[in-house]
Amino acid sequence: MAGKIIVGQYKTGVGTLLIGDYGGRICMCDWADDPFRGTLDRRLVRGTGAVMETGETEVTQEAYHQVMEYLTNRRREFDLPIVVVGTDFQKAVWKAISSIPYGQVASYAHIARLIGLPQACRPVAAACGANRIAIIIPCHRVVASNGIGGYGGGVEIKRFLLWTEGSLERQSIAE
Repeated sequence: MAGKIIVGQYKTGVGTLLIGDYGGRICMCDWADDPFRGTLDRRLVRGTGAVMETGETEVTQEAYHQVMEYLTNRRREFDLPIVVVGTDFQKAVWKAISSIPYGQVASYAHIARLIGLPQACRPVAAACGANRIAIIIPCHRVVASNGIGGYGGGVEIKRFLLWTEGSLERQSIAE
């Protein structure tokens, strides 16, 4: 791959997002306060061969605009070019997560079954944690069978996102 990842920092009402553009596609929409920030950034750089630079592009600004529409209940789906960097397993998990409809949730076990690996609940959870395109690839919609589960932006942001979609009250966990 190689090249540059241009990363802009954008404030929302629930936290600061880092949105990255790699070759005109979103490769990162991630919470600045993620405790694994350094590890996640190194994986992205290693996976692309690119260097990270601070800045903004039309693509990062459009992503921010769409995320803000989502956070204020004016958008349910995203129309953005994305590129994912990860293992084949992670990409399969992210694709399955992307199929969870707005306002619904699924368990890690359900996602493991969707990708044909019913015993892979913990690896599915780890792949969720490695998702670099939060909100757009809606890992917040994946919950533990016995509760809400973790989230890179923190459980309170996950609760807010689920509440925004109207799924927190329902907790309609697909099993």
